[in-house]
Amino acid sequence: MILPPKDFCKKLVLFAIVLLLISCSQNRDLQLPKLFGDHMVLQRDKPIKIWGWANPGETVSVEFAEQQQTANASPDGEWAVEFPATSSGGPFALDVSTARQSLRFEDILISEVWVCSGQSNMNMPLASWGRIDHFEREIREANYPEIRLFTVEKAMAAIPQSDVQSDGWSRCSPETIAEFSAVAYFFGRNIFLETNVPVGLIHSSWGGTNVEAWMSESALSDVANLRDAIADAKKSTVQSDEKILQTYKNDLKNWYENTLEKDAGFQNDTAFAQPEFDDSGWKSIKLPTLWDRVGYESFDGVIWFRKTVTISKLPENGDDWVLNLDTIDDFDITFVNGKKAGEHLKRNHPTRYIVPANWLHSGENTIAVRVLDVGSRGGIWGAADQLYLASPAIDTIPLAGDWRFEIALDNGESPAPKRPYLHKRPTVLFNAMVSPLTKFPVRGVIWYQGESNISQAFSYRELFRRCITDWREKWDEPTLPFYFVQIANFYQPDPQPFESKWAELREAQQMELDLPNTGMAVTIDIGNPDDIHPKNKQEVGRRLALIALNKNYQQSVPYSGPLYRGNSVENGAIFIEFDFADGLRANGDSLTGFAISGSDKNFKGAKAAIADNRVKVWHPAIAEPVAVRYGWASDPDCNLINNSNLPASPFRTDDWDGITKKQN
Repeated sequence: MILPPKDFCKKLVLFAIVLLLISCSQNRDLQLPKLFGDHMVLQRDKPIKIWGWANPGETVSVEFAEQQQTANASPDGEWAVEFPATSSGGPFALDVSTARQSLRFEDILISEVWVCSGQSNMNMPLASWGRIDHFEREIREANYPEIRLFTVEKAMAAIPQSDVQSDGWSRCSPETIAEFSAVAYFFGRNIFLETNVPVGLIHSSWGGTNVEAWMSESALSDVANLRDAIADAKKSTVQSDEKILQTYKNDLKNWYENTLEKDAGFQNDTAFAQPEFDDSGWKSIKLPTLWDRVGYESFDGVIWFRKTVTISKLPENGDDWVLNLDTIDDFDITFVNGKKAGEHLKRNHPTRYIVPANWLHSGENTIAVRVLDVGSRGGIWGAADQLYLASPAIDTIPLAGDWRFEIALDNGESPAPKRPYLHKRPTVLFNAMVSPLTKFPVRGVIWYQGESNISQAFSYRELFRRCITDWREKWDEPTLPFYFVQIANFYQPDPQPFESKWAELREAQQMELDLPNTGMAVTIDIGNPDDIHPKNKQEVGRRLALIALNKNYQQSVPYSGPLYRGNSVENGAIFIEFDFADGLRANGDSLTGFAISGSDKNFKGAKAAIADNRVKVWHPAIAEPVAVRYGWASDPDCNLINNSNLPASPFRTDDWDGITKKQN
């Protein structure tokens, strides 16, 4: 038998591979991006762009609103058509077909579309971990079928992607709104109610993310201190990221198990959890609160909490009870009468456990909670009325108030493994969660981000400006409306004026208002010193909507609080002038939040008063004032508003170097 030469065999194999590849490429299913589907909204008054993929060279027919277009797929299988801009209308159907396949999408509206992006305060849902103010009522009343919702799933990518991951569009209803972005929803609801036009909301956000993660490589290419990080991000793969995350999970699991072994509360058959344990020597604490508030600012580790509650009589129906502890930072194991009710290994997770009726008895019952804090602040915190033990058959037993506590383990010598925040890397979220959207015409963008860039506040001035410009370039719309939230008050109030990263970040945000078609919703008055995720998202959405209503929907509504314009020094005082200053007044008895200094840069809390629609600021000990600051703190006590009850943005009249300039 004569065998063919080796070269011939190699060529034959290569030829077979080529034929296989050609065959595969010629059997590509007709496909459109996830943005196209039932219930979608297309932007009115802008060209309607529809695109997708098919076999190379295949003819694609697109029918929409009694119009038809055809296109031939490129060698890469891409095709696109464009219909003329049109005013509001619908519902329509979209039919896309080839000789082999056809797709049909129904209930499509032409109206208003907004992209809603940022980090956790944009990501915060109405329910689950968000539990915004009055969330149950808000969900129950969310019957707005002409508000359409689209959520981009969290994803990272080393290079720009052609499509996002998503479950598609849905009509707004109590069944669909609970896990949607609260800020986006309240923004869209206000627009809909004030304009009576349908609104499409494209939500794309991820908590704990820096602005540079949301920017393209081209926007960051000349930022010297990010080049290495960008290069590393480009080398990443799904497999390499999964390996890093799995290593972290293993390390965290081992570390967590080590804390259980060393925990004094577990040394004698879960001693601290047992009802008979004598906790009379423990200290007292009033819950809910973070332990940072009671002298344990730098403590990371395990603290046990115990409380005895009296049940006068158990109900006869035998129904399970509910133990609600609002929010625990970070991890908990909770016991009722020595039995484990549950365990959470998620930070700041809503803590709600079902307690079997036979675990409880008439008389005294003991609740014990092991709280492990891995970093920053810790404790059982939230709303007092959300700490309770409840049964359907009897009155709710409140648990807020006096508890006992004991430190069981200090993690100072054995800190938790550091979490790899891969989603913070430059470009990775833009590539996966924004770039695929940029062919889709929209009215504008709303943005809530900045907390993760606090330590780089000075650099944020340029980075945020680049981000806005970058998105406008990618959408090919140089003046695309871009409205953002100035970060809210947070952390403990500052008794004396001093430097603040939070104030510098707010200043960086306000600087972007000199870009055209930008707007800023000030939230310095509706934050929470204990919660970086304040729950009044209704007002955040309303303030963003005011900007859009004024700038995009021709409604003469006030949309901004007072913004610093300039100052003059007169007779030992500094007079501050503002834009949006109609009806300047204090939201309270007298103005607060002002500080003043001389040339020594030593700021003192100042007196302030309204004078001819300006604010006069002075201090008896400063005869020659040089600079004024207002609301210059992480959680300032400041109350200047205008006649629209909108708060003034924090500001300073000086340009002295802050603390973050040295860190950038």
